[in-house]
Amino acid sequence: MYSGVLGTKLTCEIYIGCVYYQRLRHMVGDKYQVRSNGAVNPVTRQPVKGRKFGGGIPFGEMERDSLLAHGAAYLLHDRLHTYSDYHTADICLRCDSLLSTTPAIQQKSSAAFAMGLGSSKESKVICRVCN
Repeated sequence: MYSGVLGTKLTCEIYIGCVYYQRLRHMVGDKYQVRSNGAVNPVTRQPVKGRKFGGGIPFGEMERDSLLAHGAAYLLHDRLHTYSDYHTADICLRCDSLLSTTPAIQQKSSAAFAMGLGSSKESKVICRVCN
């Protein structure tokens, strides 16, 4: 064997043996995470966190700023509003407060209900402030 620095022949014995190595888990196939829609937190209506729960990747302030700088307003609205915590609510026309949906059990005596086509439970929207 020859020296890599001087180019002279080495006089000492050098052991050349088998090399053993293990592959680390830092490969693309082990790290990628994709989500179109999935589980959401019922309190905040935002996607849950973590690959274990089928959640989303955090989309922070710097990512938001980069989308704004690139002029991708539609993508920004799509990711942060439509697919994140989008929710519609009913508003009372008299007092401008949010209406709550409560299940109201109504007995119907129509022919459609008798044949099993109707439903006995319907959602009724009421204003708790006005009523």
